[in-house]
Amino acid sequence: MRAYHKAVAAYLGKRMKEKRDNLGYTQEKMAEILEVTARMYGNYERGKSACYVDVFFVFAAMLSTEEWLALHDRIREGFKCQEEEGAGALEGRDRQDPAKL
Repeated sequence: MRAYHKAVAAYLGKRMKEKRDNLGYTQEKMAEILEVTARMYGNYERGKSACYVDVFFVFAAMLSTEEWLALHDRIREGFKCQEEEGAGALEGRDRQDPAKL
């Protein structure tokens, strides 16, 4: 993965773990919901694998409007500055408190 893609995968993985923890779900339960193996889901959370678009959309459907907008804004902002900042493009760019995701 390119540096920016690794940053996106790591950022999304953190958000997936936070959402799973907030819901009180196990990794196995989230994997079942997302229709992936528990091992693959664990790789998503650790940022070792980027999820496919269909998995991302199922995850996005689990988010509240505020959570979705914060995630969307963060990733979109990262795209705008990826050329300038590389892998650090997503660091420190939240418009909202990341704990809300």
